[in-house]
Amino acid sequence: MKRMLGGGLFLGVVAAAAWVASSYWFGVQTEREYHAMMDRSADWQHFKLTDEGYTRGVFRSEARATLVLRAPTAASTQEGEPGQEMPPLTVTLIHDITHGPMPFGVLPDTASIAHPALAVIKTKLTLNPRFKELLNEIRLPDGALPSLDVATVLRWGGDGRTHWVVQPYRGDFGESPRVSVDFSGLKSTIDFSPGFRQFNGSVTMDGFRASIPEAGDLTIKRMGLTFDQHEGVSGFYLGDVSYGLEHLELKHGDPNSAAKDFSLQGGTLRTQAVEVGSDLSSSTVLTLDRVIVGAESYEKAGFEVELRKLDSGALGEFQRALNSARKRTTTAEQASEQSLSALVDFLPKLLKHSPEVEIRQAGFGSASGEIRMGARLWVDGHKIQGALSLPVLLQSAHLEATLSAAEATLVRLLRMMGSREPSEGAAEGLAGSPSRPQTVEEQEADIRDTLAVLTAQRFLVLENGIYRANARFSGGELNINGQAIPLDKLLSP
Repeated sequence: MKRMLGGGLFLGVVAAAAWVASSYWFGVQTEREYHAMMDRSADWQHFKLTDEGYTRGVFRSEARATLVLRAPTAASTQEGEPGQEMPPLTVTLIHDITHGPMPFGVLPDTASIAHPALAVIKTKLTLNPRFKELLNEIRLPDGALPSLDVATVLRWGGDGRTHWVVQPYRGDFGESPRVSVDFSGLKSTIDFSPGFRQFNGSVTMDGFRASIPEAGDLTIKRMGLTFDQHEGVSGFYLGDVSYGLEHLELKHGDPNSAAKDFSLQGGTLRTQAVEVGSDLSSSTVLTLDRVIVGAESYEKAGFEVELRKLDSGALGEFQRALNSARKRTTTAEQASEQSLSALVDFLPKLLKHSPEVEIRQAGFGSASGEIRMGARLWVDGHKIQGALSLPVLLQSAHLEATLSAAEATLVRLLRMMGSREPSEGAAEGLAGSPSRPQTVEEQEADIRDTLAVLTAQRFLVLENGIYRANARFSGGELNINGQAIPLDKLLSP
């Protein structure tokens, strides 16, 4: 009996020692992977992540980091002096790290405890004083922010999964006006590879509503994001990103502002980027089932844009030049000048693979007809040698474009685009005599007169109530609906 007890005690001591040793070893490996992740994401384009320290224990460790969101460069004053720069918005990240091999009791609800892990990292966010000042400016107390739970399961190979959960919130804040908020919460799951070279996941939100008495309501229903991306040879992230929105509505409380009410139903946005050799191509597709602005309703709206054969190496150099210039500038004007200078320097390299931009079926439909357009622009990079000038660019550029628009829909669209609120004093003419704003019928009559002039000049062709136009630009000459227009005539006053 004593031998059995002694043997059991010995096995228990060995097991405990093995557990302590393995947890310590996992702690060492976790620290190594943690610093590798920090180095990888230390200086991305829109934020800067700084390691503030790591304290390793046997079973648990603690780490701190600072996330700085890049603030816009301050604008200059009218006298040319630099404007006052906004303090950076900073968040402190506090990581509570539990070592493997089996971190029981700390895994997220959606993670299985049957799989061993290198560590589980639970993160808390602390706002810096600048964030709190912003909250006070909009009269939003700290307690009004929904709580955030972040947990990362780090696996042995350096890959892992991060879970974000923003808890639902319902309440009022502010004084005058008082804002009522009903937020359903947000959930996100992100799988990542070692060094963040590949990641995929999703973000979902069921609903959000903000209401201000007598002002209006903002309602969002079911919004989602899915992504599957990886880092290409040139350093750019490639793959697919898809956004979805079931319903968005902005409704004004004042009946006199009903013409400004807006709603959107069934919106999707998909982007894709691929790299073949040194050619980088991307596409963006936007579709909207229905858009309602005031009393006007539009259906099957959207566009598709493709960018093809952009030299990825030159684009990477251009991006690095912009980042370097951004760090040296102190004003918005300087940043704009540096960006323009970098674009002029790198444009010949960016165009050397003869890139193309194509817009497919951009437009919308309505009860009175459709407006659709398409265009394709490409540049012959072989014609660009040495410094780039405007004549060289015009000789190497080619454009094809088409337009099809129902007459009634086009007139209504141009009238809405040209409508302006009457300014103070508009009731009086130049000589002091009273005047009145144009009626809708008068505005549309003026637009039809302008369209008639364009049709007489063959810039537009009207057939069976449909305006059409076909344009082509090549070799420095523009051709519209079969008639050649020299460039010097087009640019002359």
